[in-house]
Amino acid sequence: MLKWRFGGNNAALHSSIAVRHEDRLEIRAVGGALFGPYIAVPAGTLTARILLAGPCSGEARMDIVSDLGARTFAARDLDLTDEDRILNLTAEIDEPVSGLEVRLTGDVRAEIVGLEIDLEQPRNLPAPDPNRPVGFESRKTYADKIASGFLDKYLSGAAVLEVGYRGYIDGCVPIVPQAIGVDIGYPGYDGITLPFADGSFDAIYSSHCFEHIAAYQEVLRDWYRVLKVGGYLIMAVPHQYLFERRAALPSKGNNDHKRFYTPESLLREISESLGVNAYRVRELAEHDAGYNYDRPTRDDLEGQFEIEIVIEKIARPFWNLDNGSTRPYSAGEFESSAARPDPFRIEIDLSEEQEWLFWGPYAPILEGSYRVDFLFEASPEAQGLTAAGVTLDVAVDMHKIAELRLTPEMLMQGQASILFDSRSREATAEFRMSKQARGEGKIVFTGVVLSYAAPDWH
Repeated sequence: MLKWRFGGNNAALHSSIAVRHEDRLEIRAVGGALFGPYIAVPAGTLTARILLAGPCSGEARMDIVSDLGARTFAARDLDLTDEDRILNLTAEIDEPVSGLEVRLTGDVRAEIVGLEIDLEQPRNLPAPDPNRPVGFESRKTYADKIASGFLDKYLSGAAVLEVGYRGYIDGCVPIVPQAIGVDIGYPGYDGITLPFADGSFDAIYSSHCFEHIAAYQEVLRDWYRVLKVGGYLIMAVPHQYLFERRAALPSKGNNDHKRFYTPESLLREISESLGVNAYRVRELAEHDAGYNYDRPTRDDLEGQFEIEIVIEKIARPFWNLDNGSTRPYSAGEFESSAARPDPFRIEIDLSEEQEWLFWGPYAPILEGSYRVDFLFEASPEAQGLTAAGVTLDVAVDMHKIAELRLTPEMLMQGQASILFDSRSREATAEFRMSKQARGEGKIVFTGVVLSYAAPDWH
């Protein structure tokens, strides 16, 4: 299933009557309360959800349309006073369409905090065509990818994303028929954060795009975010020794290249961006079919001159690499009244009454400086987390000595860290989570990693 997510202040959402706040659209008038995001969607069953906050009232109409309203797929009349804070509408999209938008019009008194679009695609996907007009560099290996089973193995899922598919040639289409193509200018995309939910895609493909991205670590982490566990990220980049033929920037072949790549440097950037045990390398190849090594200059290069890598996203194991100064404690070693789906996780529902969400593991520590990393698998909606006032803290011998307010960004990264000192030769450390109010959403806590450093005082 494809899952688009647009926050209330996303530039892809428009209104003719709203006051735009930092995270929402405030509607207090009659007119076009919401329209957008003007995306291309394949055929399938589409469900749109407009997320509201606060008291709502007024009579309105919700539509799913394309072609600036010339074609309507579904519509419903609403009395917002009687509606839930999530407005739902489902439509059957019988063929691929561009410019799809969700509209809310009428006498609206509400605050719009977001728009969600889910699309369930049919499973009878067409077979790849060797003559498909994919990107220029992708065409060089496309027939081989079909013949070798590469596309069947890595790009046959129902939800595929290609980033940077247009390139420099008009008329290019995404790598496989079911893929969504994203490039600069895609609705709601700022060049770093994709407008899709976590774990949306079976595969992400990007050819000769990554070398153009300045904030490559942020971008790579966001690609990883929207990839499902077990999904594949396929990247192709120009080879420094074959295409660039230079020791350092600038590139003679393309002055927009931000970095040069060898297999070693590509692997290093992936490792630095994603960290330990986040992925496994499934394929790494240097493509040079048809390349003329006897050509003395790099002018008019022919053939293939790229590095291609396939990595698979894995579920991060709880353990870290043992360097002699760290100790992991799994969620099973903590106390909590929350649900335990298995011995290694605590599932926290922010809507419940409890103030203390977990505490433990009463770890013996010595004098020194420490860092504790709290680890998570899932994040709640940002609004629910903020409203609940979720706090992490450290207690030594039952006395709180450090605390940290948990943020949505920390949950997205899967980790939050607290530094603290113990000046006792022998003590017991406790790591806790609490909340000040009821909120919305869930947090899955998997444990902590405690790291030790020598004392920095005399």
